[in-house]
Amino acid sequence: MDEVEFQAFLDRISACWVDRDFQTWVDHIALPFTSITLNGQLYNDSIESLRKDWDLYCQALDTLKISQIIRKVMVIEASEEDTLIGTYQTQMFAEDRRVVGPYTSSAMLIHDGKTWRISSIMNALGHRDWTTREYLT
Repeated sequence: MDEVEFQAFLDRISACWVDRDFQTWVDHIALPFTSITLNGQLYNDSIESLRKDWDLYCQALDTLKISQIIRKVMVIEASEEDTLIGTYQTQMFAEDRRVVGPYTSSAMLIHDGKTWRISSIMNALGHRDWTTREYLT
């Protein structure tokens, strides 16, 4: 996967959140899926647990009236033929007003023989952080 392909991947996952398209999110995730922030680790080992986390995230997006999510590639580091780490910046907007970000994340992607999937995301500011802090006031 090169930078252009990774950017297209990020654009698809950004759109799935705005469009509330859970199936597209699932299609881009490898289970088990882990999200790591400064406040801890969230482990999803099933579609059901992934759905619960998805629903919480969507509630936060609704509360903040997020209408656009922009993710931009910063760097890609291939660690093996079928594994890479992609680092990107995220910003979230309500209409034309930035509500969240910019913040940096790194995603580990694995190729399952057919397609690339995210197995973990690491960032200092996860949705469990910005949904419970000053962003919601």
